[in-house]
Amino acid sequence: MIASYDLGANSFVRKPVDFAQFIEAADHLGLHWPVLNEPFPVK
Repeated sequence: MIASYDLGANSFVRKPVDFAQFIEAADHLGLHWPVLNEPFPVK
């Protein structure tokens, strides 16, 4: 995660391994940017 932010990512979404949880996460993906996204803390 830290390496991703060091490379310029400003967010990421973890993909659940369980298929039912994956489907639920995909359904909620539209909420990621406006609601769930939390910026990485400044060092």
